[in-house]
Amino acid sequence: MADETDRTGARDGGGPSRGGAGNREAVGGGRQLDVGVQPAVTHVTWWLTPQGDGLRQAVTEDSTPGPAGGIRRVGCSSGDGAAERTWWAWPIHPDRPYDGAAAGRLLLAVPGTVAALFHSGQLIHVHPRRPRPGTRPAPAGVLDGVAETPDWLPDAVRAYHRSRAAGPIIEARHRWQSTVGACSVTADGRELWCTGSGYRDEMLAGFDVVEQTAERVAVRAWLAFGPDGPTSFGTGPVRTSPDGRRLRLMYRQAAARRWSTVVHLDQPLGGRPVVDVGILEPDGAGRARRAWLAERERARDDGRQE
Repeated sequence: MADETDRTGARDGGGPSRGGAGNREAVGGGRQLDVGVQPAVTHVTWWLTPQGDGLRQAVTEDSTPGPAGGIRRVGCSSGDGAAERTWWAWPIHPDRPYDGAAAGRLLLAVPGTVAALFHSGQLIHVHPRRPRPGTRPAPAGVLDGVAETPDWLPDAVRAYHRSRAAGPIIEARHRWQSTVGACSVTADGRELWCTGSGYRDEMLAGFDVVEQTAERVAVRAWLAFGPDGPTSFGTGPVRTSPDGRRLRLMYRQAAARRWSTVVHLDQPLGGRPVVDVGILEPDGAGRARRAWLAERERARDDGRQE
């Protein structure tokens, strides 16, 4: 019988597509990350008289992540052609998000670059969230003129995007340190949005802001197996070692799974570097897999004894 030998060490500790654009030189015991600054988007609001049922359906069918009771965005265009450029819009009431209920008049908030092309009496179309072949945009309503943008809208938009960027972080007994792929900071410098990747069976199991000083911000990411356990491991051919042992090599299937998270900084980032201080564990995933398999085997033995 061949012994199983985990030869995935070179890729453990994170998964496929490690490094890339986020890598820079080591800085004070860590790897400096390239940090992009998210542009500040100014929204302009127009009055809209709804027509038909398209807008209501687009809002109520929206299943993308977002804060409970928060605003929802829809894909719109100013023409009914299939090739018409689509842009995102936020249908709202003056004092609250639009929930899809019947309304005689609504506000439509869009980026300033889009609003520059608006005019009163213009018909706006809404695109279905999950269009079927041959489906055309439906009328959303007619623009009635520029309106005052509610004070609460910018915060609501940021909350929407933040909720989509802040992915799940699972609790796990067996986890290992990984690398952070890339980061961006909000225009006010107070939120750091970080992403990375792992194998298809790996999830983010912790993200630490290890250090916030006047010199730098240090971060560290942890991965662990998801609820289904290690499912990306496979067995390769059997080889004979110099001492005569027959070894079956193992490999990891390379399908990647991306993770993302958002952390709040004590002070705006400013010109401080963001440094990844995670220490790669060459056998991190292999060690966690062996522990997971051992726990499963003990559970089976306990079940047989009952």
